[in-house]
Amino acid sequence: MINWQDPPSSARADEVFGYSVKAYQGGDVMLLETMPTFQQHWQDQGGLPAFQEHVRSMLKLPENSDNR
Repeated sequence: MINWQDPPSSARADEVFGYSVKAYQGGDVMLLETMPTFQQHWQDQGGLPAFQEHVRSMLKLPENSDNR
């Protein structure tokens, strides 16, 4: 269970997404590719594959993980 008033840094949306995410605490499910802020930040950095690599690295998962 995450205390949303004081979440650990690894659970903060800004850390996960790699940019400032305003007022995100769950809510409706959205495709990452349709989130305008996601596109603005990640399109020049390699898009969804680059984001997936960012999260993989943050979670310290091996590169050749079969959990893709």
